Amino acid sequence: MKNDSKFINRETIDGESIVDGELTITPVSRVFAVQLPYINFIWNRPHIVRVEKGDDVEEIPVVNVTRMAQLAVYGFGVFIMAIVLLIDRITSQDVAAQ
Repeated sequence: MKNDSKFINRETIDGESIVDGELTITPVSRVFAVQLPYINFIWNRPHIVRVEKGDDVEEIPVVNVTRMAQLAVYGFGVFIMAIVLLIDRITSQDVAAQ
């Protein structure tokens, strides 16, 4: 899977396979690249692990638990900030009414 844009590319790359008898394990990663004249940005992240045994192929997804935890923390922070702003708005209206 490759995007044929001049500046932005996204592709899936198979890593080096490990073979042990009948078992073949191949890591697969996704690459997002932005290439400008003076700036290059490349982001690699694990995608799946492909396990082959004979004719059977199983693809095991790689779950990024750290990203999930970060999103939970950010979401909780936004929630708390919204509560604080709501309480501030209610108390400032009560003071202005007196």
